[in-house]
Order: sequence, then C-alpha cells, then structure tokens
Amino acid sequence: MKPTTALQFSGGKDSLALLTLWRAKLADTLVCWVNTGASYPETLAQMRTLKETVPHFLEITSDQPTQVDREGYPTDLVPLHFTPMGRETVDEPYNKLVRLQDTFRCCSANIWQPLYQAMKANGITTVLRGQKRVDKYKAAYLSGYREDGITYIFPLQNWTDADVFKYLADNNVPLPVHYSRGEKKGHDCWSCTGYLDEDAGRIHNLPRDRREEVMRRLQAISATILYQWKPLAQLLGETNG
Repeated sequence: MKPTTALQFSGGKDSLALLTLWRAKLADTLVCWVNTGASYPETLAQMRTLKETVPHFLEITSDQPTQVDREGYPTDLVPLHFTPMGRETVDEPYNKLVRLQDTFRCCSANIWQPLYQAMKANGITTVLRGQKRVDKYKAAYLSGYREDGITYIFPLQNWTDADVFKYLADNNVPLPVHYSRGEKKGHDCWSCTGYLDEDAGRIHNLPRDRREEVMRRLQAISATILYQWKPLAQLLGETNG
C-alpha cells in the first residue's frame, strides 16, 4: 500500500531530528523534499544518500530561478512599485528595471505550494514537520491542525534548538557542515535574498561567485527601497520639523 503519511524533509537540523525520531515508522512514511532548482550541492548530495536509505522518497521539483526571473528577487522590504502588480499598474521607467516580490510569495511559489500539491496528488492524509514553538518562521497553527483532509503533526513542537542539537548528538547524527560555520537556518535556495535577519551568515559563507551575485541583487533591492522611501522620508521630515 502507498503511504498516507508524509514527512516533509528539508535537510536542516529539525527535519533531521524528526527523521531520526520517526525511523521506526519510515516503512509506512513517504519522505518528501522540494528541489527548487537553486539547491546547494551539499543538499543535493544529502538527498541522493537519503533516497537510498529510506523506503519511500519523493523529490518534488519547482523552478525557483525562472520564478524569480519572472516575479522578482525576494525581499523582506517590498517597495510597492516594484512588485508584480506595481510594475503593471505604475507608469514609472525605473520600476521596469528591477523586479521584486515579497519573501513569502517566493517561498510559497517554490516550496509551500509544490509541497501541498504533491500531498494532495499522492493521497497524503497526515503530514509530519519539524516545526517547533520557538521557531521564528512557522505555520500559524499547532500540531493536530486539520485542513482540506490533511492533519498536520509536529512531533518536535515543544522542543528547543538546544533539545534538537542534543538529540542529534546523542543519536550520532552528523549535522550539515553549515551549522559549524555559525549559520542559523537550513539550506533551501542559495540565491535567496530574503530572511536577512537569519541569513546574513549563510550569504557570507557562499562561494565567492555566488556571494557576489547575491550581493548584487541585494544592492538592487536597496536602491529600490531608497527610491521609494523618499516621499515617506520627506513627509516625516516635514512632520518632525
């Protein structure tokens, strides 16, 4: 029988802990990963190994480079005129030069929606995630939430980051090398320009050519923010004066 339970795996510390915790039930579980087309080489290698070691593995594909080229660089600070709708409705030459989208829109298009569609297509009724209460970025619901025929279970919900690291160490599960470099998040897309509150270390540690490309994109984002900030700065200056 096809599994009706899916474990959504990213390769980061939390999904590694979840995979280890769930190992006795993997025979009845579909392990799923989204290859966005902008994955790190080490993540690709990790998934090749994982595919050979679990009974059921599903690689879901999206095309982040094409989506970003079409919709814009993801950013946590979105100048309205440079969004997909802004470029269509605002007649301003400068906003045709740089495309921007909010960070969540990019993740939704390239990770969250492909995952959801794959769950529905494969008849999944239970989804396991390594989400924790202490995570800054997480779904707005708790373990046991049910929607559209799928129940979401978060076995690590009450764990801390320290709990995760200790559990992995106690079970001799090696961490991806980027954690030893001080990075805080798992590796999804190397070219991501969002989540800068957590991603500065990741960007700093990129290979030189990729780091330069991400910095070029961030400079373009910065220029658009300053461009659209001017009317607000002027108004604030007048009000404060």
